[in-house]
Amino acid sequence: MPSLIVSEPMPGTSLLQFEDGVTRAVVLSAAWKDLNHVRRWIDEAGLAAVYVLAGRCDGQRAIRIGEGAKLRARLADHLSNPQLGFVTEIYVLASEAFTKAAVVRLQERLTDLALADGRARLIAGCGPLRGFPLSQQERQSLDLVLLFGLHMLNVAGCRAFAPLRLDAPAEPKRPRR
Repeated sequence: MPSLIVSEPMPGTSLLQFEDGVTRAVVLSAAWKDLNHVRRWIDEAGLAAVYVLAGRCDGQRAIRIGEGAKLRARLADHLSNPQLGFVTEIYVLASEAFTKAAVVRLQERLTDLALADGRARLIAGCGPLRGFPLSQQERQSLDLVLLFGLHMLNVAGCRAFAPLRLDAPAEPKRPRR
């Protein structure tokens, strides 16, 4: 993997920003207590994103995965959701190249990976939406972004997903329900 550039976009907060030079995607990590700073960063950056809320629930790692082109209001709603009382950290994977269809696809892929891997209990929300129209080329490009994104998420401290390998299949096997 290429080297990452790590910066503090808002000194004095827990926000850390991770960028790679290949995909131009960005991962932001922060403590949940700094959510208002995360929301400000999202507003200033103006990026569509997929996010992972992480913490512990009943003694095990737990996550909620979401997406949005306009996240400020959605993330504020999460503060008052009692189902999310476990959240202690937030991770955001964003890019100026992401469309609504792209972040829906990334949420779908991260959800599938979380279910298949079992490293964390998935606390379901309303998604993911499935079957958003994307070309095969767009799907392949997003799989490359996901490869780098999972690496950045892991470096940022998100341990809910096993990093993908270059020789891993593009689509994980879905567990039977």
